[in-house]
Parts: sequence; C-alpha cells; structure tokens
Amino acid sequence: VYHPSEGAVELIAEGGQKVQQELRKVFCRSILGIEVNDQEPLRPSYTLDHLLDPSFHFALEDGDGIASVLLRKVRFEPTVSIHGLEYLEYKSTNDVSYGKTREMIHRMLDAYELDATQVAVTQASFQLRFMSDGEGKGKSMTFYVHCPNSCDLKDKTDEMRVIGERCLERWGIRCD
Repeated sequence: VYHPSEGAVELIAEGGQKVQQELRKVFCRSILGIEVNDQEPLRPSYTLDHLLDPSFHFALEDGDGIASVLLRKVRFEPTVSIHGLEYLEYKSTNDVSYGKTREMIHRMLDAYELDATQVAVTQASFQLRFMSDGEGKGKSMTFYVHCPNSCDLKDKTDEMRVIGERCLERWGIRCD
C-alpha cells in the first residue's frame, strides 16, 4: 500500500525484512522514479501506561465482530527505586474481566507501596474473543505489544492483523 500524503510504502510479503526491503526499493524505483536506501522503515510506537487509568475501557465496534477483550498479561517497571525489584508481572487465567484484572494489578502495586504513576507498563498481552458464527465457540486471537515499538500482529493472518491494528489505534495504544 502506498500512502502518497505520508510518503510511506507498506508491504506484506513472505521472506522477511530482506525481501520486503528489496520490494520497496523496486517499487520506489519503478513507480516513483526515486532511489531509496536500505534503512529499516520506521516502526509504529506503542504506549501502554493508560491501561491502568480507571476511565480506560476497550472500545469495540460491531464491524470487528469482537465479543470481548481480555488483558492476559501486563508487565510493569517501577519508575522509582525499589531495592531488588526489576519489574512486576500480572498474568491472568481463563475469563478474568478487565475490571477484575485492573483490581488485581492495583492490589499488586499496593503490596509494593506503588501507585499507577510510579510504574511504566512495558508489555501487555491481549486476547480478542470473536462472536460465534452460530456453530460452536467463536475464534480468539492473542497478541503481544512491547514498548516502545514491538508487536506480533505481523505474524497473524491479514484479516486478524487488520482488526488488531484497528483496535490498538482505537484504544490509544498505537501512537503514530
């Protein structure tokens, strides 16, 4: 996909970064008439701290077919010095609601006499549960976001990746 207003070329191709860079160079040379260097394209950046905000919720749109969102794992790094503590991690099991997850996270922070302003959320795992098509249980998709700029949605099918990216933008997690 070429975005003329942004000067950006987005590619999905088997073969990894090396193949994608070559395809980008060929596209730019043949279609745009310009030569580009081999620098790695800018990756999206992510922010996760607002997941601890009591007013945050996972806004959903009907068109995505998502029945629910679970926050499966969250890693925090203290922004204040706590002797012997590198990070804290909360990992949920099964069907723990976001409200209950947030409650458990705040209990964990309280145990270390920390509040949400004294930690940076550096990693999170999300599970999207899709509505059933009428035949059995609906599908689900789990993906990870690591600050500042890593996400494994690129490994999902195109349809699932697009839905996941749309969710990250809607939730204010993708910054660009």
